[in-house]
Amino acid sequence: MTRHAYRMRVKEGFEQEYIRYHEEVLPGLLQVLMESGIRNYSIFMDGTDLFAYMECDDIDKAWAAVRSHPANDEWSSLLTPIMDFVDAKDSEPRMKPMREVFRLDEINSY
Repeated sequence: MTRHAYRMRVKEGFEQEYIRYHEEVLPGLLQVLMESGIRNYSIFMDGTDLFAYMECDDIDKAWAAVRSHPANDEWSSLLTPIMDFVDAKDSEPRMKPMREVFRLDEINSY
């Protein structure tokens, strides 16, 4: 199992709408996320900044399955208009991968 983290950002003023959408995620999207092998998926919010964490054995295969599912198109049509750029150089709102730099459970005990 591999751990994955992503940064995202919601547009200012749309924080509550983002939360509301995640209180009722589309059933088809939930299904494809689970069937694709994504596990332990959480999103944390600090103002407009978002941090997503998930575990998956083959993240590229999982995202390909999610992207090809019709529920993802519906979800994207809801969320894309309220999402903002993570970095000024971005051309579209998207999840930006983060690099893991510390993991407590991999520290050798003495």
